[in-house]
Amino acid sequence: MVEEAEKFKLPAGLTPLKGEKIVFYGRLSFLASFFGSIVWVLLGFVLIFLGVIGKFPLLYFVGLFFILGIPLLKIYASEYMISNRRVYVKFGLISRRITEARLEWVTDVHIDQGIFGRIFNYGNIIFATPSGPLTSVVMEGVSDPLRVRTIVLDWIKKAKESEKIKKKLEDLEKEYELGRVDEKKYKELKEKYEKELSALESD
Repeated sequence: MVEEAEKFKLPAGLTPLKGEKIVFYGRLSFLASFFGSIVWVLLGFVLIFLGVIGKFPLLYFVGLFFILGIPLLKIYASEYMISNRRVYVKFGLISRRITEARLEWVTDVHIDQGIFGRIFNYGNIIFATPSGPLTSVVMEGVSDPLRVRTIVLDWIKKAKESEKIKKKLEDLEKEYELGRVDEKKYKELKEKYEKELSALESD
């Protein structure tokens, strides 16, 4: 579920970038983890059944671990973050897999949902980059993926608009230094661009 931005936190061990504002923080959803561990879950039910029938309490507890413990461990091992600067994904407890991409590099955002995903409202969010599928960043089993996608696309639009304004400011500085823009015009345009940039960054 998407919360208010001020409630979000940085993933463990991640250093914030200058001016970075977190707009989404999440993990693998429980249902996605549960159905993704279906073999272990089924084995857990078998062990509980055998434990009850044969009166082996140990099998009962091992079965519960397979049903609940493994999905919860998979959730704990995942961290997702989207900020106004980048997309970040981390998986794994012992061995880790970390992928990230700058927000302005993201060319499109796709959603992949299976049958259970559509029924229970979770899915994979794929952040496409110009380098192709191998460099795409994938958030697996995110709750309410359509809402998250809307948030991301909005921030991608803002990030690109921000870069355009910064480029205009750079070009204006060069034009002023070369004497192609008078001081009055320079101050007017600079104030205008800075206000536009401030409005985008304060949203």
